[in-house]
Amino acid sequence: AAPATTAVTAGGGQQNQLVGRLGSAVEAAWVKVGALSDLMDDHDKAVAAYEYALRHNPFNIQSLTGLAQVFRKKENWGKANEFLQRAIKADPNNGETWASLAYTYLLGDDLQNAYTAYQHALFHL
Repeated sequence: AAPATTAVTAGGGQQNQLVGRLGSAVEAAWVKVGALSDLMDDHDKAVAAYEYALRHNPFNIQSLTGLAQVFRKKENWGKANEFLQRAIKADPNNGETWASLAYTYLLGDDLQNAYTAYQHALFHL
């Protein structure tokens, strides 16, 4: 009876790997749909696609920064900052994200936070 249990357990592990790979592929596909929608200036579709990707991985840097970019284009500085801050929490050593946050603060006339974020960007680039 022990070998049958081992075979079932091994099969379950393979199934979990397959499900994990499928989830990663779906996440990547939604990120690409979001990027393409953004390129076509279809901001609503871009937001929806990036949000679908975040359902698969709430820490997906590409989705978080993609959403920030869309909201920056819409001049919604608060939402753009919110997603950039989430991206920084996911990867605090990403200088490009810090620079993007600084630029967004600058666009929103928040000079003190822009200065601080630029300092972080220079440190991490």
